[in-house]
Amino acid sequence: LFRSTGHYTDHHPAFHTLSIRLLSRLWESPAVVAISQILGLSLSAAWGIKLLESHGLSRRLAWLASLLFALSFPNASLVITLWKDIPYAIAFLLFSLYLFQMVISKGGWLLSWKHAVLMGLVGAVIPLLRHNGLPVVLIILPLLALIYRQAARQVLLTLAVFAGAYLLVRGPFYRAVNVEQSSSNFLYGTLLGHINAHVKAGTTLLDDEIAYLNSAGITSVDDWRYYCCNILSTMQGVQDWTPLQNDPARLVTIFTRTLQENPRVNLGHMACLDEVVFRLSDPHCTTLTHSLYSNRNRGGWIVPNDLVQQASLLPGLVEPVYRFDAWLADNPLLFTLTWRPALYLYLSVLLFALVAVRRQNWLWLLPALPGILQSFFLLIVNNSQAFRYQYGVYLFGLLSVFIYLVLMRKPQDVP
Repeated sequence: LFRSTGHYTDHHPAFHTLSIRLLSRLWESPAVVAISQILGLSLSAAWGIKLLESHGLSRRLAWLASLLFALSFPNASLVITLWKDIPYAIAFLLFSLYLFQMVISKGGWLLSWKHAVLMGLVGAVIPLLRHNGLPVVLIILPLLALIYRQAARQVLLTLAVFAGAYLLVRGPFYRAVNVEQSSSNFLYGTLLGHINAHVKAGTTLLDDEIAYLNSAGITSVDDWRYYCCNILSTMQGVQDWTPLQNDPARLVTIFTRTLQENPRVNLGHMACLDEVVFRLSDPHCTTLTHSLYSNRNRGGWIVPNDLVQQASLLPGLVEPVYRFDAWLADNPLLFTLTWRPALYLYLSVLLFALVAVRRQNWLWLLPALPGILQSFFLLIVNNSQAFRYQYGVYLFGLLSVFIYLVLMRKPQDVP
């Protein structure tokens, strides 16, 4: 990342890669990215807590929220990791808090042109950092225009800023730096995962369907490796993606036919693959929590490479951190509290639903909507059991507890 070849691809969003490249001009070290992420999360969480204080959160609870964010093991281990999901989660947290501001002010917050522009920019950052963030923003922003008619002009400005920033980056800017557009291989892989599940379940494939898969290098369908917890093993069986790219409609046809023949296979495949989204405890699959360990590097946090070497400045803390991590993994309750993002999804939805019932206003579900939509679309396109995919849901879930404490007081007590 820090010795750029000048060749960029949007397979993993190029916006994140180029942001790292820009930061490395200040200091050619991965530490500059970690420091930026620490500052980003710290300032966003601090602003959120200060916002709640302005709406009546006590100073004692504000300190408790600050300590919760500071001592959170996921925050401590992820915020120093160079993954696109970290800045995505920070933008996701801000976007959710903006929706809270919209609802509590009955749309008044967005009447400020500054806020309208800010919301559009944050909305654009979300899909620029993660491709599956686009439908979340595309659903919510037009919805705001329907709900808050008095702020229609400002919502239109937000939509214009969002569309302008997003298209400007993905269009002229990407062309200027020669970004190669991403392939659709992961989307094809999602469909292949379902088809492979049917193969293992005994669903009969037609001769022309087998021939189509053989053309992609899957020479023996019966020996095609399948692991329901991720689609990577299925994708590794594809030796040549060109036939799939040239005729994706055929792949969709095979998926649709097998789905109609036995939809239970597809549901079982998704129930396993999407555990990270909805399951609270006793998962069949291993959750990928953070970067302390990897399949290629069981004893450290950086995969051996020629550019960056593992060298802790506090080596005496390495083993205690590993032991603490192992202790969490061996304790089902603590692991659920720490590393199961479904808990924080359900918590935020439940708390805002209770507020909506108490206040007799279903608009109070709006701040939880990004988490609901993010989780719904992840159910469709998920490829592995990575906590980082739902890190933003976790962050807003933490803060939802304190939002609930503010909102469940008598309505007249809340500004």
